[in-house]
Amino acid sequence: MEQLLKIMIVDDEINVLRGMRNSYDWPSLGFEIVAEAKDTDSALTLFGQYSPDVVITDICMAGKDGLTLISELKKQDPSTEVIILSGYPNFSYAKSALEKGAFAYLLKPLKNSEFFDTLGKVRSKILLERSRAASQFLIQLLQLSMPTKEGIASLENEYGIHLPSGSFFLSVISAEHPEPAAEKEVYQKLLTFLAEKFTGPSQLFLCRKRGRQSHIAALIFCASVHARSTLCAHLDKLGKQYMAGTGIALDIGVSRLFSEITDIRNAYLEASYAVQQKKGHPNGHIFFYNDASLKSNRSSANVSALTPIEQSRLLTGIRTLNRPLTEQILNQYFSRQNSLTDVDWDMTKNSLTELAVQIISTACTNSELTRLIFGRKPLPAVEILSMTQISDMQEYIRQLISKIFDHAAFLHHLPEQLSRPVRDVQTYIFLNYPLHISVDTIADELHMNKFYLMRLFKQETGDTINEFLTRYRIDMACEFLKCRECSISEAGANVGYPDSNYFCKVFKKQTGFLPSEYRSHQA
Repeated sequence: MEQLLKIMIVDDEINVLRGMRNSYDWPSLGFEIVAEAKDTDSALTLFGQYSPDVVITDICMAGKDGLTLISELKKQDPSTEVIILSGYPNFSYAKSALEKGAFAYLLKPLKNSEFFDTLGKVRSKILLERSRAASQFLIQLLQLSMPTKEGIASLENEYGIHLPSGSFFLSVISAEHPEPAAEKEVYQKLLTFLAEKFTGPSQLFLCRKRGRQSHIAALIFCASVHARSTLCAHLDKLGKQYMAGTGIALDIGVSRLFSEITDIRNAYLEASYAVQQKKGHPNGHIFFYNDASLKSNRSSANVSALTPIEQSRLLTGIRTLNRPLTEQILNQYFSRQNSLTDVDWDMTKNSLTELAVQIISTACTNSELTRLIFGRKPLPAVEILSMTQISDMQEYIRQLISKIFDHAAFLHHLPEQLSRPVRDVQTYIFLNYPLHISVDTIADELHMNKFYLMRLFKQETGDTINEFLTRYRIDMACEFLKCRECSISEAGANVGYPDSNYFCKVFKKQTGFLPSEYRSHQA
């Protein structure tokens, strides 16, 4: 069903209002009239009640004119589009209207061809801007490492998007083997195709990069498993249509139905695993996470191993000594492994061995550091391969990570001339900076007098404890911003700044750049 945009008409002549309402088949044009006003004051009141997407107004009316109305509407909602209808072919009027943000200035009597063309253009502009905002919103939503209702609500407010309540599922849609040079164009066209053919207020599409593999993710809300089946059948049908028209097959992965939006990352992982079952289906296929075909292959490397996004986040968490993030990703990964019904031991051992090697190389930049942390050089290729229980292999990984976090002082090469209390303060900050901590917290944990600790720290380092904490948090934020899978709001939350606006302010003060500017310089 086509999404109708809302229109309000403003004119001080009742015949014009009646004529505008009755002369056109508005739904066929993609619009519905939600309000009519005879003056600017009532128009502003109705605007607040109905929030129209487009306002069509006369320019010369009793009281405030249409130019004033444009200014007032743009103050309330800059995204509102205004079309001026005027009987005056006055250049200065048209110039003023466009300068104030009007979309178009049309002369009465209206020419249908010109009017329909204008409506088509304004509709395309609004839908394109909404699609871009929705895409960015969904990218940020999928990148939340630990989705919470509060974090999701903050994103909704930031983007002006309100997610429907109720159940949802997620689909990952991948094009088969596009040429590298044409990949961007292929996915842009696929995105447009899906947006046009699979419309509705609760569908959000985006194209995003995941390692070397691009794909489109669709967040789809529906009321029941039956409704999900109907929507998936529609997706499958669209996949066949797309292949018939372009020659490009689509692989479509579908998650289970979830009732809480905080489970969106689980839904995304399920859909990602499902779409990876495309092997043996050269003409494209739709795969469900709970399909028998998936269950029989759930011991594959794609399920046994971390996804590229998980791996990037985990290694960044280790490099920055972010224990909450590291443990959260590791727990999700091991829980997924433990749910396998048919274990392929070679694939599982190889995946865990590779992970152990990456963890060690991420934390230890030289053999001396390896010896200080582990006592000897770990040999995961030997040690993991000799194990017979997944739980033992997982515990081996946990012990590696635990030793890394236990030796934070070694990793940061703390100057030996610092006193033990000052070194303890710095080490505590290294290990707890993602949490809500203060000088009081640190003093209590170290069982030391707060004022003595503050004075000693300042004397030996030249910084206050809070200055050191803030600078270290921003240094770690820089590391997270280098990780492309980490959003700016997530980078802030990962270093102890859950308020995105406050994080940007502190980051700017410390570095001279906004987080987005810093990230662009790293490209």
